[in-house]
Amino acid sequence: DQLPAGIINANWSTNATGTASVVSGGTGSGLALSLRANVPAGAGNVILVTVTGKVDPSFTGTQLVNTFEVTPSEPGNPKVTSNTTTTLISKKADLQIQKTGPSTVVAGRAINYTITVNNAGPSNATNLSISDVVPSDIVVSNWVATAQNGAAVNGTSSGTTNTIAVLAAIPSGAGTVTINVTGIVAADYTGTSLVNTATATPEAGITDPTPATSTVTTTVSRVANVRIIKSGPADIIAGAPITYNLRIVNDGPSDAPGVVIADALNAMITNASWTATALNGATISSANGTGNVNLTANIPAGTGEVNVVITGTVDPAATPGTFTNTATANFPPGSLITDPDLSSNTSTVPTKIILQTDLFVSKSGPATIDIGDRIDYTIEIKNNGLSNITNATIEDIVPNSVTVSSWTVTPSNGATVAGSTNALSGTGNSIVTTGDMPATVAGNMPALIFIRIQGIVNTSAQATFTNTVRVTANGVGESSVTTAVNQSTDVYVEKSGPQTAIAGSAITYQLKIGNNGPIDITGLTITDNIPADIKNVTWSSTLFGSATLTGAANGTTNAIATTANIAAGAGNYILINVQGTIDAATAGKNITNTANITLPAGKTDFNMSNNSSSVITAVSSKSGLSVRKMGPSDAVSGAEITYTVIVANAGPSNAVQAVITDVVPSNVKNVSWTSAQTGAANITAGGTGTNSNNVSLTADIPAGAGNEVTITIKGTIDPGYVGQLINNSVATPSESGNPPVTSENVTTNVTNKSGLTIT
Repeated sequence: DQLPAGIINANWSTNATGTASVVSGGTGSGLALSLRANVPAGAGNVILVTVTGKVDPSFTGTQLVNTFEVTPSEPGNPKVTSNTTTTLISKKADLQIQKTGPSTVVAGRAINYTITVNNAGPSNATNLSISDVVPSDIVVSNWVATAQNGAAVNGTSSGTTNTIAVLAAIPSGAGTVTINVTGIVAADYTGTSLVNTATATPEAGITDPTPATSTVTTTVSRVANVRIIKSGPADIIAGAPITYNLRIVNDGPSDAPGVVIADALNAMITNASWTATALNGATISSANGTGNVNLTANIPAGTGEVNVVITGTVDPAATPGTFTNTATANFPPGSLITDPDLSSNTSTVPTKIILQTDLFVSKSGPATIDIGDRIDYTIEIKNNGLSNITNATIEDIVPNSVTVSSWTVTPSNGATVAGSTNALSGTGNSIVTTGDMPATVAGNMPALIFIRIQGIVNTSAQATFTNTVRVTANGVGESSVTTAVNQSTDVYVEKSGPQTAIAGSAITYQLKIGNNGPIDITGLTITDNIPADIKNVTWSSTLFGSATLTGAANGTTNAIATTANIAAGAGNYILINVQGTIDAATAGKNITNTANITLPAGKTDFNMSNNSSSVITAVSSKSGLSVRKMGPSDAVSGAEITYTVIVANAGPSNAVQAVITDVVPSNVKNVSWTSAQTGAANITAGGTGTNSNNVSLTADIPAGAGNEVTITIKGTIDPGYVGQLINNSVATPSESGNPPVTSENVTTNVTNKSGLTIT
């Protein structure tokens, strides 16, 4: 028998009954079947040859044609040719798609999706279509498609648009195509969820028994870290003008609409007025006003800023002492936006009232500030005395916690600096110069030297630092501002994974660990105990920006534990990719996987809500049962007929208590059957039977090649029957959601052939 070229992994075996015997070639493999046998005359002397193979997944034909030949060795006996068996070939590719993404995300933050497509076969798919229309509220920065294990991308493999369309070839089995999508949720997004669905569709001519689609639903929240920094004088003279500066920013990641900015001024401030300025996309309800400050603002994340300048006069009748003034910036009651750090929504400046009639030195600056913030100091030096001040030494050494970018010293009202009426400017933390200030003339403004210093708070800043200006002229005048640095930060972990999965299939998780700042973190602990239902776990890490791992960078156990150093900033983060396989026996349950991060001792996190992230995956069962039935295409009335049924499970899930049935046509009599199990398959009931045309047995068939149940059905065709016998077999999984699988029909043409002899 020369088998057709469309069959692979072909092998054969023989069974001799009666006095027949196999001389050579009783077993073998390949497409060229050849054996020798002795077959004495007689109805019971039979050689049964069973040929088993697999249709090539890449076979492009529509049918397989095969004929068996027997050549007697005795002279004068012609070659005998069997009937021709024609098997029609259909193409079926069970495409499977899994889309993973975060269960929660914050508007304004990055979002990542991973789409994985494979082909459970049995046929190859050479030009399948993978599509995903990402919601318009996500700005896609990049998507990249890659192929593994024999798969290939047939066209465009990357892009930056929200419409993803990829053509690919995926062979049956291990081949996969993976698409990684990166984007950012719009900072002004006001919805509560984002729904994204990916699909995979085979090309024309190939059927998919279960349409491949996967959906990720992500709950969207809005978080905006609104901060207010208030600056004002540390010292002031009763009756003198006073100025406060409010700076309101939004560190995001979401936009901050409807922020209420308020400052109830102390009663010692008279004739107060204020002006407000919105920068970089921010908007305000009022640009100016008198008395207490009260306005609302919409502040975009990151760049938006509102500045309020308050001017007034300290009551001339005020007595020496210290008063405080507090400004606030808060979301109104009922707002759907969460502010993770309420401590930064209030800023207070204490001011000491003094009575001074000669040298006056007053320095203004913030009482609290964050790492990386701009810091502004102003210094006023006045002569309220009756005598001139000559060659006064002015010195301000700014602490190393600040990097000074610029400073200016400006004289006015008759004052000079370094012998000149012109302003002096420079950079660096050391400001040292001299100045002259004439006596104040009644009715005129006093001589004034005004110093402005601007810089940035360093990442290595002390918890508190004090900046003092010293003026020496017939005595010493000093003014100091002590600024407290916020020592808390906001580290986060975001875990992505599938919301649904199939028992026995691969599963992928991704952890993103970062630091929103403002403090750099050394010694962050990262843990993730992968559930025991996930086997063969491997994990690896990728570092971005200046982030480093001081512990393990990869591993093969379910208990992930490592340590990291992550500087503040959106570009510094760690991705941990976890891969494993869901136990094929796991179905009908939810798997919860939680990742946690812990700050080292001495550091605090003002937003603990994002220090843990969980993914809940609903696991279902999907067995890949297949039924192959074989039998003769031609037979003779009264002769024995044999059917062979092979049931296998391509997975990914186990099939437990699957029922295999075969209703043998009534024109076949004396039906009996036997069965055999291979691999890990186990026949639990009905393995043999006689005198019944209703064949039925029950078996457990784990997923995987080599786990099969083979049933051999025998009977005798009614001697008076002529026509067609049509028969098929059915395997019914016990797991819900898995439909029965029916074999191709075996059609046998029965003719009458009498055995009359005359002697």
